This record gives sequence, C-alpha cells and structure tokens, in this order.
Amino acid sequence: MSQLNKTILACMVLNYQKGTDIKWNSMNLTSSSKLEMKDTKIEATSVLWSQIEILHEDWLKNKYSCNVSHASLKQPVMKETSFCSACYSQEPTIMIKGPFRNKSAKSDVHFKCIINGTYTGNVSWKLNENDISSHKNETTFSGIVSHLMLPDLKWETAKVINCSITDICLSRKYSPTGIEASLTIRDPSVTLTVKPNQTQTVLQCKASGFKTKEITFKCFKDGESQEYGKKANLSKIEEEEDGLFSQTVEFYNVSTEWNKGVFLLCQANDTRSSKISKCTDDTRQKVKPVVYLDGPNFEEPANKLTATCLVVGPNLDGVDISWKVGSPNPTPQTENPKDNGNGTQTVWSKLNISEDWKQGHEIVCQVKDACGLHETKTIKKVSNISTPIVKIMRPPEYDLTEGKANLICIITDFFPSDISVKWLKNQKNVSSTQFINDCPVLNGNVFSMVSRINITEEDWKSGASFTCMVKHYFSDKWQKVASPSNLFASFKNVDPKIILVTSKSEGTSNERRLLCMISEFSPKELSIKWYKDNKTVDKGVTTLKPAMSQDGLFSQTSQLIANDTEWKMGHKYKCEAERKSGTPVSQSIDKCTDDTRQKVKPVVYLDGPNFEEPPNKLTVTCLVVGPNLEDVVISWKVGSPNHTPQTEKPKDNGNGTQTVWSKWDISEDWKQGNEIVCQVIDACGLQETKTIKKVSNISAPILKIMRPPEYDLTDHAHLICIITNFFPSDISVKWLKNQKNVSSTQFINDCPVLNGNVFSMVSRINITEEDWKSGATFTCMVNHYFSDVWQKVASPSNLFASFKNVDPKINLVTSKSESTSNERRLLCMISEFSPKELSIKWYKDDQTEDKRVTTLKPTMSQDGLFSQTSQLIANDTEWKMGLKYKCEAKGKSGKPVSQSIDKCTDLRNSSLNTVVYLLRPSVEDDFHNKSLNATCMIIGPDLGGITVTWKVGNIEQKENTKTSHTFKNGKDVITSMLEKIEDAWKNFETIICEVKLPCNEKQIHKVSKVKAPKKPRITIFEPSEAELSRSSHVNLVCLINGFNPPDIFVQWKWKNVLISSSNYSNSEVTAGKNIDGNVTYTMYSKLQVEKTHSDVDSYSCIAGHESEKELISETITNVFKPIIPTRPRAVIFQSEKELICLVYGFSPKDIQVKWSLKKDDSLNYTTEHPSKGKDGKFTTNSRIQFSENEWLPGMVYTCSVVHNSTNTNLSVNISKQEIVKEEYFYDESTTYIVPEDDLQGIWNTACTFIILFLVSFLYSAFVTVIKISK
Repeated sequence: MSQLNKTILACMVLNYQKGTDIKWNSMNLTSSSKLEMKDTKIEATSVLWSQIEILHEDWLKNKYSCNVSHASLKQPVMKETSFCSACYSQEPTIMIKGPFRNKSAKSDVHFKCIINGTYTGNVSWKLNENDISSHKNETTFSGIVSHLMLPDLKWETAKVINCSITDICLSRKYSPTGIEASLTIRDPSVTLTVKPNQTQTVLQCKASGFKTKEITFKCFKDGESQEYGKKANLSKIEEEEDGLFSQTVEFYNVSTEWNKGVFLLCQANDTRSSKISKCTDDTRQKVKPVVYLDGPNFEEPANKLTATCLVVGPNLDGVDISWKVGSPNPTPQTENPKDNGNGTQTVWSKLNISEDWKQGHEIVCQVKDACGLHETKTIKKVSNISTPIVKIMRPPEYDLTEGKANLICIITDFFPSDISVKWLKNQKNVSSTQFINDCPVLNGNVFSMVSRINITEEDWKSGASFTCMVKHYFSDKWQKVASPSNLFASFKNVDPKIILVTSKSEGTSNERRLLCMISEFSPKELSIKWYKDNKTVDKGVTTLKPAMSQDGLFSQTSQLIANDTEWKMGHKYKCEAERKSGTPVSQSIDKCTDDTRQKVKPVVYLDGPNFEEPPNKLTVTCLVVGPNLEDVVISWKVGSPNHTPQTEKPKDNGNGTQTVWSKWDISEDWKQGNEIVCQVIDACGLQETKTIKKVSNISAPILKIMRPPEYDLTDHAHLICIITNFFPSDISVKWLKNQKNVSSTQFINDCPVLNGNVFSMVSRINITEEDWKSGATFTCMVNHYFSDVWQKVASPSNLFASFKNVDPKINLVTSKSESTSNERRLLCMISEFSPKELSIKWYKDDQTEDKRVTTLKPTMSQDGLFSQTSQLIANDTEWKMGLKYKCEAKGKSGKPVSQSIDKCTDLRNSSLNTVVYLLRPSVEDDFHNKSLNATCMIIGPDLGGITVTWKVGNIEQKENTKTSHTFKNGKDVITSMLEKIEDAWKNFETIICEVKLPCNEKQIHKVSKVKAPKKPRITIFEPSEAELSRSSHVNLVCLINGFNPPDIFVQWKWKNVLISSSNYSNSEVTAGKNIDGNVTYTMYSKLQVEKTHSDVDSYSCIAGHESEKELISETITNVFKPIIPTRPRAVIFQSEKELICLVYGFSPKDIQVKWSLKKDDSLNYTTEHPSKGKDGKFTTNSRIQFSENEWLPGMVYTCSVVHNSTNTNLSVNISKQEIVKEEYFYDESTTYIVPEDDLQGIWNTACTFIILFLVSFLYSAFVTVIKISK
C-alpha cells in the first residue's frame, strides 16, 4: 500500500516517570493500525512517545484519543484529535487559472481549479451559471487540482466560469455551502485610430479580446453596407495575458470621405465595431492651422497702411476671419481658401488700419471655424523703439589705388527691424542699383545691418562726398552720416609735417640712431635727404615706404645711423623732406636741443598677454620709451609673489630715445583674474603706474557672411564676413575654402572699430572665376579672446546659382480691375530661373500683344535664383467674349515655357467656383404665420450673363419674384427670391431654382417640405467645475440633434422669460448620416451666464421645428451648486478583503483622502476621482486592500479627509476585535500528510513542538500530584 494512503499519529510525554503508560483508544483502531512505543531524549529531556500508523481513509472520518496513566495520577490524562480539528486551522483557498490550449486538441480549451488546504470534498464547475460535469480531479501535496476541458462551441459562448468545493470539514467549520472561485471572460472590443506621419490618411483598426484566431475586418462609411477603403498590413495574431487574441489591420484609400468629415467604421467578425471621423480624430494635432498677422510696411503712405491676417492649414473651408480695432466698422478685404498643393490651404483678410495705427490702437485678428479653431493674433505699434547708430567705414588705401573701393555703412542697435537705407552723392540721391542693403540681423535685443556703395575713379578725381541716409520705423526724419573727412586726401597736394628724434643704438656703444618721421602729406611721392653740419649724408640712411593714415594722408619714416662720438661732440644733423611741387620742410637736432624731456616725454606701455599664446606661457610686458632711461626702475605688483621678472637694460632706439622693458609670467594670475600692476619711476621725476586685468564682461562676436550682389559675381566678387558685437577687441579671423585653410594673403582683415561699448570689424575674401565654376564653399572662422572654440559661419547656400541654367516656372492669374469696370488685369509670375536674362511675350488668340504690358526687372531671391513679373491690362469685354491669352517666357539657352488662360478655364480652375444656394422658407416665419419665401443665392467670381428661373412643380413662376445683384469681397452675388409660397409649401410641392451659368453650365436646385420630419433631441451640457471657479461668467451649451429638415430656430429662457439673442450664439447646422443611412442635422447654442446670477436655479433651451406644432424645450438646474462650499461627510465600509472610505455631499470637488495605520502613512490605497450628483454635490471613495495577516486584532485603520474650501479636517476609523484561539496539536502552517520516510521534514518539526507542549502539560500535572501526595 502506498505511503500516501497512510497517516502517523504520535503521543509524547516529557520528563516521564517510570511506570508511565500510553494507550490509544482501541474503538477506532483497526487491524491494519500499526502501534509502536519508544522512549528517547530530546535535548536532555526524557521523552516517552507512542505512534500509530492508520489508513488515510480512517483518519478522515474518525476521532482518535491518547490516554496517559501513572500511579501518581488520580485518573488518566486524555488528548483527542481528528482530521478536521488538526488540519483545518485555516480556511482553504481556491482559484481558477486558464485558458490553456493543447496543440494536439485545438478544439478544446483547458481550465484549472487549484484548491490548497484540503484533499477531500466535492468539486463542481459551472459555465454561465449552468452546471457542467466534464472535469477531472487530481490530488497533490497541497490540495486538489480539478481540470475542465471546454469544447470550442461552449468556449465561444463562455462569459463566466465558476469552480466550487464542499466537504464535511468545511460545512462544520467555515461555510455550509463550501468555497467558490469565479473567472469572468471579457467581451471583445475594436479600436479605430489614425496612423500618424502618413502622406495620405491611413486608419489603424485593432481587435482585441477575441476567443478565436480567425478575425476578419471590414471598413464602411457610417450608415452604408458596402465596404470602403483598401485593407493592408494585417498583423500577426497575438495572444494576450488573459488567453484571448488580438490583431491589427490598416485601411488605405479613405482620404476622400475622411476629408469630408464622414464617419468611417471598422467592424471585426461582424460583431464588434468602432467609428471615427476627421473632427473627432483631432487631425489638427498633426498639421495644426497656423495664423499669421502681418503689420503695415512703414514705407507705405500714412493713409494706406494695411494689416494682413493669413491662415495656413488643412481644410480651411468655413474659416471665419474677423477684426477688432479702434474703428467701429472695419471693412476688410477677404479671399476664399486657395490650395497650396501640399495638402494645405491659404486664406487671408486685409484691413486698412491707417487711423488706428496712428493712434496706437491694438489690431486684433480673430480666426475660428466649426472644428474648434479659435485663435487670436494681436499687433500694435512698437513703443520701445531703439534708434539706430550709423557709421561709415573708410576704405583702405590699396582699394583706392586699385580702383575697386567700397564705402560700407554699418547700422547697429536699432529696434524693430523696419528700416530704409539710401545714399547721397554730393547731396543727391543715388540709384538703388548702385548700392546694396543687406537684411537686418538680430544681435541680442537689437538689429544690425550693412549697406555698401561702390566708388568710381571719377568720384575720386572730383572729390565727391557721400552720405548714408537711414529712416527707421515710421520716423519722420532721416538719420544721416557723412563719409570720412579727407576721403580722397591722397589726390590732394598737402605739405608734410616733420619730427626728428634721436636715441642710442643697441648694437654698439658708438652708434646714434636719428629717426625722421614725416606725416600728413599728399600725394605719397616724397624725397627725403639727410645733412650733417649742412653737408649731405647718404651713408647709414634707411627710408621706409609711405603709408596711409586714418585721415587719408600719408606718413613716412627715414633713419640715419650716426657716430655717437660725433653726436656727443655736438655735430648738428638735419632731415629735409620735399614733395614734387611743394616747398621743402626740415628739422635739425643735436645733443643740446635733444637733451630735454620737453620734446619727447617718456611713455609707458603695459602690453597684456597674446590670447593666441599657450595658457601656461602667458606673459605681460611693461615697456618704457623715452630719452635717457638709464636710471629708470620698473617694479611689479601682482598676486603671485614668487615669480622673478625678466628685465632688460635700456637700449637705444636710434631716434633719440631709449627703450627699457620688463617681462613677467602671469599665467596663474591671469587665470585667477588678479590685477597686474606695473610701476615706473626714475630720478628725473618720472612716476607712472599702468594696470591691466583679464576682461570679465566678454561679449562674444556675431558672425554673418553677406551674399555678393548679382552684379558683383559677374565682375569682381567679394565675400564679406561681418563680425560685430564683440568685446574686447582681441580677435583672430581666417577663412576656409572647401573646408581647407586659405592663405592669409588671399583675404583682408580690417581693424576692429569701437561702436558704443562693443567692437565690429570686416573680413573680405576675393572669389575667382574658378571658384564660381567649381561651386566652391567658403567658411569664415573667428577665435575671440582666450576662447577654446573657433566660431564659424558658412557662405550662403546656392552661392553661384546665377551661373546655372535653370528653366523658369510660370503662373498666370487674373483679377477684375477695381479702377474701371472694363479692365481685366492678367498677371504672369515667372520664378526660380537662371541666369537672369529672360524674354517675356504676350499673345491674344495666338497674336502677339504688346500694348498695355508692364514688365518689372528680375530680382534675385534668397536661394540665388531669379524671379520676374509681367502684367497685361486686357479689355474686360473681350475677356467675357472668351478670348484666350497666353504668357510665354524663354531664357537664353532654354526652351520657352508658357501658360494660357481664358474666361472658362479661369472659372474651372479658380478656387472661387460659382456656388448656388437654395434656401428654404424660414421655420420661424412659419411658426409666426408670416409670408413664406424661397431664396436662391448665386455667389461667384464673374456672374455676367447668368439667368435664374423659378418653378413650382413643373410650372414656371414669373410673378412674385425679386432679383438683386451686388459685388462684395471680390465676388459677384445674385439673390433671387420667390415670394408667397405658403400654399405650395404646405401642400408639399417642389420648389425649383434653375440657374444658367456662364460657359454653358446649368445648375438645378430643388426643395420641398419634408413629409416625415424628425423631431430634434435637446441636451444641455453643464459647465466644468474649473470654468465655474475660474471665470467671471460660464457657458451653457445646448446640443440640438437628430432633426430633419435642417430649418430650426433656437432661443433661451431665464426665469421663464426670453433672453436677448445678444447673450447667446447659435452655431451653423451640420448634417450627418445615421447607421441606417438617414440624414439628420445637428447644431448647438451657447449661452453666457454671469456669476452674479448664481441665485437663478433654472435655464431653458427652446427650439422651434416643423416636426412639432409646439416649441420643444429642455431645462437645467443646480448650475452653480458645485462651487458653493459644502462640508463633506464620511463613512467606512468593510468587505471581505478591503476597506472602503465613502466621502459624500461636498463641494467644490478638490479634496484629499488618506489612510493611516499606527501613524504609518505609507499605505497602498487608491482614491477615485470625485463624481458629481444631480444635486450638484460630489462623492468619492478611497479603497485599501488587506490580507488576514495584514489586519490583526487591535489594529486601527484611519481614513482622513481634508477639504480646504470649507476648512474641514475629518477622520473616521475602524478596528478589528482581538480573538484568542486555542491550538492543540498542529500549527496552522503545518503540512498535514507526510510519508513515513520523511519524518525528519516539515511534519516532524511541527509535531515535535505540539508533543512537547502536551508532555510539558502532563509533566506539570504529574509534579503537582506528587507534591500533593507528599
């Protein structure tokens, strides 16, 4: 017999005495019971124990007792046990797991019911509350496992599966009905979304929670049965966590209906579906409409200033643009949406704002549409204007001599960027073709720009003067700055000035250097001669080349090395300078005249470190230049005390002066920002201090490469790198060509110029013809003041586009001239071509047309290509007759491109197509028994020659008709009305408007009274709590839907009195299809309610519709109750495994609920979002789960509620009563059935402690008896 069918019971006596006997109740023992008696010691304690081995089936149904007897006991001690009392110290657990699928039996679905803590009892299953018997049970060490196999047909209908167990012990100790587990199978679902980032609309449909792997998808237009779209990208079947299946599919070719706003529906297995439309899907998250508000051009006439509000985005039909300005009745010019060719449209509105702009009024453009677009843009004349600073840079001398000089006007520190720059030559305006204005560049909070003008040889010879004129942002005045004085000084005759100085030569003690400095002369040709005691000296003479100074004049230096012995003997030396046609000038010097500091005072220079040196080898030099410096002392005062300066003795400069210098390593002091001080003194009273320090307020340079003008590229192009806004002036500039260093001989860096508190400079590099042809790229590199990084800016993209052959693009449009009714403007726009030479011709019915043609000059765009515009003023009468016009453009080496247009093609291609609206009689007039009229409205770009015919049934109506013709916002509007149709309308007769359009088009529109109208449904939506709390007023929205026909009127009542229509707004009526295919209509009305009316308890939304003879209404109450402060109340409920804290009757809804246990706030609980009741007050609940071990007797759970709006702090608590339980033989965690050969395991441990407790009890009784007997 297997050991699993046997059970061992043990009875133990601790510290037993001789003669102790253990007996088992023989009434429940059978012949198969095995009895064994032993005595042993456990940790020095004498133990007598007896065990019996019984059948498991006997153990389950019988009670067993152990009797201990001894001579000292008056009567035997008995202990009794049974299966139920020993093994069921804790209620068994039950759970269902599944489904599991067997690959070899695909039609069956497997579930397991796992029962721990019992080995007997009856297990039963239920499917959808019905008993099911197809299951098998097995016994494990921990309990019972029951297996249920469901056939495929039953699995398809499964919603709830139950498993339960009952046995004798359970009915006695815990539950008479047993314990039960339940598994709910979730319903399948379908979700439909739009796949992002696609060039066309793609719908993604996901089906989940299906019990089968066979999932079929279909796509429909809402209300139709025919499939729609193309199905693709069907994903693999995926098994979800609960054993059900999901799958995803995509639908293409749905853009047409999607763009119309039609609801599209995805259906899976013909049982579950989901639908979506363009508006509900929030397509605007992908491409949101963008609104631009462009202010007036300050160069426009003051009485013709305009603002333009531009909207760009998808599907802009129905967009409404309105203006809010100081003027009471603005009349804007608004265009209908035009397609941009990239899935978006453009619509704009233009308004004259001259008077409002002058008075500083705010210009507001409001844009909205039916899909939720609501955006406001505002502009206003700038008040914090920053006036520009203007400066002209002198051209270098070599530019003037090489015949290619440019004057550069630098304009900085202006805001806003609106600016106009022009030049004057000799106080007369210069043509705009002779100078170039670059675009303004933002530098911090202000703008900068550059203007350049070319100087010709004739200008130099005539001594022309130039003025840079700047007009900024609606200013009435032009700022001006003149070109540098003496601009062409190099062409004038100016006598030189001369200075002669001397110094001791360093090379030898017997040499004296005489330096003759000649300055401020012109032209630069000059002869210099030396004399000693009035005799010519040629030996030892060195003369440098002349150089141009800042004032445009020249300077030159000549040196004579004389014998120092002769100098000291008093010989006189003279330097003489003479121009070609001028008078010679001279200066003499000798030892006596030079021996004074009145002529040349010593000068001290403190030269800081070079920022291009290594950071650990930075040096500073203190230099003294002057006569007789032998006794000069140079000392230093710096932060680092342990450095030793390198000081040189005075050296003669050969010009009557000496130089002495001291050099100091300041690497560490410079790094730490210490002040460097040089002090110079001598015996003759020289006492001077120089100080330098590393600059802290560094301003990084701003770089910009200016694109060469188009005419420059054909002659002698320069790329100009403008470096501005830097401080200090230490800077290094170089160029890269095709990412390789350019030799410094190929570019020119001008000296930095101080503009205010910052420096600016220009670097220019010449571009050769080879660079143009190869398409070379250039980069301007700048390193500034001890920076570790080179800043760089690349040359403009498409730099040499004007050398490429690019065929033009052409666009021909037309518009009706406003100046006269008999003129038609044809505009031919040619763009993106190169080179700029282009011929443009016009044709009328294939005949050349050159009268009234205006063609502008080509202009270069930012991309380097050219654009050009030509206009033809045609006769409007000929246009209406259908004559065809053509514009043809041809480049030098390309093929001609052309585009034709006539009246009919313009009408077909125009976004302003002719539209006909047939308006039904007013339902409001019908309700009030007024005369009923039908109105036919025709709107289009050109309605000349149109005819309108009315019919009732098939009978033409010539009486009771009125027709008017107006022109508004660039469109013709014809309104025709058929009056007094009450009888025909009430008899359901058909009203027909027949419109004959230009170009042989015909439109027929019909309308009649609906025989089976559908009654509207009215729903009022309450405002959110946030809106109630935040705003001074709230909006009530009344939704009216499900009605047909669309004619309806809506009103509001307050205290049963009609509210003025100025307090509410009604939306347009929109159509939609139901699932059954019928068309119904929807609209909404929005009422604005002031908070001061919070005492009003009811508002009514009223609608009139031909489906009902009486008005239909819906009423809302308790609007403001959610924001009236009301204190909360709370109560705690207890379920089997969780506590629920219910908080109710409070407002507003902001509230905090927390759980605590013995001051421990770190509990895991969940709190629901407050929900609002019909009375306007809120309710919420907080739940905390617990197990039996987590909530012990005596423990208190506290629910704390904080409601700041009513200053309420509320606490409720709940505790568990303490219950003492007796445990006899077995611990509640003991494993109850153990094989005989595993006595050293878990069973042995548990039984040992139980028996020790029993023996201890018997021993205590035995000792007590012995003591009493003594």
